[in-house]
Amino acid sequence: MKRIKRPLIGMAIVYILGDICAMADVRMITIIISFAIFVWFINNIYFKKYKPIYLSFIIVFFMAYGITKQQLEPNLISSYIKDETSGVSVNIIGIVDKIQEKETYKQIYLRKNTITLAQNPQVSTYSSGVLLTVNEYTCDIGDTVRVTGTLKEFPSLRNTGGFDSKLYYKSINMEYKCTGKILEITQKNENEILPILYNFKNKLKISYSTIADEKDSGLYDSIVLGDNEGMLPEINDLYKDNGIAHLLAISGMQISMIGMLLYKLLRKIGIQFVPCAIVSLSIVICYGIITGNGVSTIRAIIMFVAVVGAGVCGRTYDMLSSTSLAAVVILIQSPTMFTNCGFLLSFGAILGMIVIAPAITSIVYTPNKDKKNSAIIKALVYAASMSFSINLATLPVILYFYFQIPIYSVLINIILIPLMALIMLSACCGGLLGMVNHFAGVFVVGMAHYILNFYEVVCVWFLKLPYSIVIIGQPSIVQIIVYYMILIGLIAYINYVKKVQGENEVLSEDEVLSEDKVVSEDEVLSENKVLRKHEAQREQKVQNTNKVKDATKIKDVNKTQDVKHEKKISKWVVLLIPAMILMICYKSYEGLEINMIDVGQGDSIFVRTPENTTYLFDGGSSDVKNVGKYRIVPFLKASGVRTLDYIVVSHMDSDHINGIIEMIVDDDCFYIHIKNIVLPKIKEKDQAYVDFEDNIKNRGINIIYVNVGDQFGDKSVTMKCLHPSQNFAYTSENGYSTTVSLNYKNFDMLFTGDLETDGENAMMDKKLLKDYDVLKVAHHGSMYSSQQAFLDIIKPEIAIISCGIKNRYGHPHPELISRLQSHNSQIYITTECGEITIKTDGNRVGMERYLKTN
Repeated sequence: MKRIKRPLIGMAIVYILGDICAMADVRMITIIISFAIFVWFINNIYFKKYKPIYLSFIIVFFMAYGITKQQLEPNLISSYIKDETSGVSVNIIGIVDKIQEKETYKQIYLRKNTITLAQNPQVSTYSSGVLLTVNEYTCDIGDTVRVTGTLKEFPSLRNTGGFDSKLYYKSINMEYKCTGKILEITQKNENEILPILYNFKNKLKISYSTIADEKDSGLYDSIVLGDNEGMLPEINDLYKDNGIAHLLAISGMQISMIGMLLYKLLRKIGIQFVPCAIVSLSIVICYGIITGNGVSTIRAIIMFVAVVGAGVCGRTYDMLSSTSLAAVVILIQSPTMFTNCGFLLSFGAILGMIVIAPAITSIVYTPNKDKKNSAIIKALVYAASMSFSINLATLPVILYFYFQIPIYSVLINIILIPLMALIMLSACCGGLLGMVNHFAGVFVVGMAHYILNFYEVVCVWFLKLPYSIVIIGQPSIVQIIVYYMILIGLIAYINYVKKVQGENEVLSEDEVLSEDKVVSEDEVLSENKVLRKHEAQREQKVQNTNKVKDATKIKDVNKTQDVKHEKKISKWVVLLIPAMILMICYKSYEGLEINMIDVGQGDSIFVRTPENTTYLFDGGSSDVKNVGKYRIVPFLKASGVRTLDYIVVSHMDSDHINGIIEMIVDDDCFYIHIKNIVLPKIKEKDQAYVDFEDNIKNRGINIIYVNVGDQFGDKSVTMKCLHPSQNFAYTSENGYSTTVSLNYKNFDMLFTGDLETDGENAMMDKKLLKDYDVLKVAHHGSMYSSQQAFLDIIKPEIAIISCGIKNRYGHPHPELISRLQSHNSQIYITTECGEITIKTDGNRVGMERYLKTN
């Protein structure tokens, strides 16, 4: 076997394996045994003569494991923080790394922090990063400051599909958040470069705000400076929904554009390699600092360093090796970056470009020298293959984090990406000129303005096409692993076949003839030299003719074999790529599944039947802002819900409907179709009820009014309304809460909304109640719901409660908990469990809690 020519690639793979093992908390003994077998296998196959290589792999693996384990260890200060809502008073001494201006507050990223408990100064610990929120500040980047405030941990993920802020901030080495104030600057930054760059960035932002309107200036800030704070939400959503959000982030394109343009310009005017490298690298690094040094920026800078370094040293630049180097450098700084969406998309896109795209291009395009337009065709094929390959490489990541696919993104990227260089050039020059002369800045930035308007027109047009956005859901880790195994196998097979085809090439007719020796006069030793010479030449000519015929036959055979190989490759591509996509998009639904979404102080329960009929019982919260956008819709999308067949509304309290109102008003943005909304049929409607009805009617959604005895649903699951009756005299909105009895084979569940004692009494008087397996406890566990007589009838084996952490109402009330315990009910509360999942086949019931530990 040949020695591996790119050891950095192997190092990166081994480092990532060690990182994953540490993050997955695989035990050390398992690691040692597994890796010993792995090394033995690799040694016997690849490295029989190159032991230093596989020994270095062992060192890299355990180095990665050790670094990751160490950084994942809980900090000493964490033991003093009781829960996510509790904090401890601390004093912090740290270095200002980054400052972000928000509308009502400021965020300061502190690095290399020493944290001391205010009440116990003897307890002190080191923290790599703290996110400080303040109202005002006087410090600059690089200053060492002393801070006092309340230190908290970032909240954990509590629902399927939600944003895991704890893991995200951990990936950028931010361990805690702190609300406080800066007491003093203990040491002024002696390096004036950082404040100068920060001030330059602010001046450029001011320039954009004066030479462009709010929409364009926000885009320039994002594209040029990596600052998306001023981005209009609707524009951000538009780009994201079309699959071109990467154009708004600082990436290798901007770094390469600035760095390589400057490097080549300096080389062209005659400056030598080393000065060119120093100047261009300095500019690129400064630009990276200005833009915040995001993961894609750091990757691009490291790869640019490799490009320039190769040129200076006279070595060949290998893109795959430089990508591997960038990955290892980033992961050494932050091992949990491997879970960061930006990291995965950035490196996935690069690998798609340099590994998948060449293989795909080689099977869809064969150069034709006879055609004059072959260069144009090749460029179009290459652009399409590149876009398709990037999407193929990043599809699992996109689905895992965003749960949906913009179907036309490949085409949109082909249209819009080539114009990005013009936007970047116009925006940079316009912003710089705007700092000197307003009218010059406005004139130069005009090109970017019109191109961005074209972007917007294209995006809006494509979103109007059918199936522009398809919600797939979040794939499992197993699906993702199988997907990439098939993809790697397919690309390896294509490359292997292409390599074999290259080795089977034979010499042309001229090359065959050129190798034959010509008979000279000196070689003819007989008496009749001329005659012998002619005879020898005739014999040689016959042999040459035969050789040409043989070579032609070999060529024909090879061509036939190549055609067969091409057909075989095309067959595998046509079969495997759709199979991969279908496999990662596949969702199986067995039995009945019920999910109580953790919406804080509110209610929202999702139900999916075996026939894939979907229900949402309520959807609102009083302590989570935009609960529809940030809790309910992400859960539905992650679950692969494209259509809600029924939304059942119990009553009109905001903590039950404000998320639903978001979904109704902004359904064009969420891409979830709502068929029916079920409302209680009551005698007198208050203003909140009327307004809610109007919102539904304005969107053309069907309304179903129900009262006692009405049923809805499918064949397998029966939904029956038990309350309210049409003439029920309620004293509050809670009193007429829609109460629904669910039946699936031998399984029964009762949904109660915010039902209170008068509603419970009405159902008991009419003898509508029976024994239930699961009770959705009414009114978030209020003392005035689920009275003893009510519980004596329904005898719930399982009780689920939705309420907010440390809510001001004291829900769930201890008396209510005591009543449930007296019936031996298993109690599940969202504050302790996060999302609560019930799965049943109609006989057996399984319970799952999203938070595995309290």
